[in-house]
Amino acid sequence: MNTKEALDKIRILVFGEDTPPVAPVAPVALSVDYPLADGSVLTIDKLDVGGIVTKDSVPVMDMNYTLADGTEITTVSGLITEMEAPKEEPIIEAPVVPAAMTEVTKAQFDELKKSFDKQTETMKAMFSVMENMSIVAPVEKVSKSFEDMTNYEKLKANRGEL
Repeated sequence: MNTKEALDKIRILVFGEDTPPVAPVAPVALSVDYPLADGSVLTIDKLDVGGIVTKDSVPVMDMNYTLADGTEITTVSGLITEMEAPKEEPIIEAPVVPAAMTEVTKAQFDELKKSFDKQTETMKAMFSVMENMSIVAPVEKVSKSFEDMTNYEKLKANRGEL
C-alpha cells in the first residue's frame, strides 16, 4: 500500500466517506504580446474568437484592431468577437516576352555593339595622338668649355642637368 492509499483509508475512517476524485487542472493559457499596425502592443491569451485582449493589464475598448501582420480583430468587453485573417497579395508572374520582341532586342543589341566598337576605336586613336604629343624630341646638349659658362650654367653642369 502506498501513501495515497493509506491517506484515503484514514479519511474514510475519520470522515466516513470516500474522497471525491480530484479533477485534472486545465492548463493555464499564457498571454502573448501582439504588436498593432500603429506600433502599440496588445496582450492576447489566445488569438481566436473568445480570446481575452488586454492592454497594460486592462481589458481593451470595444473596437476593431489591426495587428502588425494584417489580422483584424473586433473586441467587445475585452473579448475577441470577430477575427479576419490578413488578405494575401496575389503573386505577379513575370510577363512572357513574345519572339518578335526578342528579335528587335537582338537587333538593338547588335546596333549598340557596333556603336560601342566604333567609340572604342576612336578612343584608341585619340590616345595614340596624345602619346605622340607627349614625346619630346631629345635636346642636343651644347657643349661649352667650363670657363665659358655662366655661374648658373656651371651649377647646372655640376648637377648633371646640362
